[in-house]
Amino acid sequence: MNEIASERVFPARLNQVNPDLLAILAGHDAVLLGDELKPNGQACDIEQRQQYLDQHLAAAQTTAWRLRAGNAAVDDAGDSRVKDRFLLTGPGAPAAPVPWYELPAVLSQAFRGKRVLADLTSLGGSSVLQVHAAAMGQQTFGLSYLYLTPEQYPQTQRPDETPPVVTRTIKQPHGYRSFGQEQGEGGTRQHLIVLGFDRHRPNKFIEHYQWPNEEIRLLLCKPAYVEQGEEQARKSIGQALFEELECAGRVHEVNPLRVVGVAASPGVADTLYGLAQGVDYVDVVPLGPKPTLLAVAVFWHMLTEAQRERTRLLYDFPVVRQSRSVGIKQVWLYPNMVTQG
Repeated sequence: MNEIASERVFPARLNQVNPDLLAILAGHDAVLLGDELKPNGQACDIEQRQQYLDQHLAAAQTTAWRLRAGNAAVDDAGDSRVKDRFLLTGPGAPAAPVPWYELPAVLSQAFRGKRVLADLTSLGGSSVLQVHAAAMGQQTFGLSYLYLTPEQYPQTQRPDETPPVVTRTIKQPHGYRSFGQEQGEGGTRQHLIVLGFDRHRPNKFIEHYQWPNEEIRLLLCKPAYVEQGEEQARKSIGQALFEELECAGRVHEVNPLRVVGVAASPGVADTLYGLAQGVDYVDVVPLGPKPTLLAVAVFWHMLTEAQRERTRLLYDFPVVRQSRSVGIKQVWLYPNMVTQG
């Protein structure tokens, strides 16, 4: 397994300048932020975590870029290809549409020789996956990640009052596609689901692919910052199925904020890597908090080419509609996840 830099954690409070965060921003040449829009084209509600980061960006005077996935209903309703584009906005420049297959070269040129900090808090899931794949493939710029944890996550406190997350089509993300799992091929199979907190979302994958229970393994996220997070992760797939898999020893506890952990606090990437060994065909479904997407991207690049051909990443691309967190608790830094070649 490749050696991964250790995460660094700093406490944070709203309305207070955090010198550690200012130092992190000052230590990078550019910050890459998300810029998601609602399906109707309106800007998403700005969470307090994003307001907090914006205030520090202004104080640190760090150059900010923005990236979001194309939205056919917003950007160009007459062109179905827009869903495979990204819009990149540089300092003082208008948003430029970039086809997904050109994004690595565009990012390589824009950030060549720079230290880039990508904000997991605001970037969409498809953007996180694409940026990491581009950085790993080009290796012309350094890439670290930032994540701000909330003080509260009301969705887990009042799940029955929270509308279900709206998702798009289940598919393999661009840049992570495998074609080695044709129907009828023999061999052992494992379907690894990183549980989040959205009710019945994991079941969409199980029902879509008709996965038998005995081939399913769950990664149970236990984030300290989410009240009742473990309970809601259990309920997200249904109590009966969870208990069946738990009794069969097919539930594995992980810290979703850790990419690679230690024995006492397993991370997502190292747990996935261990479970994938010796298995012919593997599916990975990341539904946990945003850092689990980074961990899944890291896991993918731990694999050999032969292993990647037998491993599918499957994602349903949730649609952003409203703010889902309150306050801020910690600043997490994932330094030097990609270094210049």
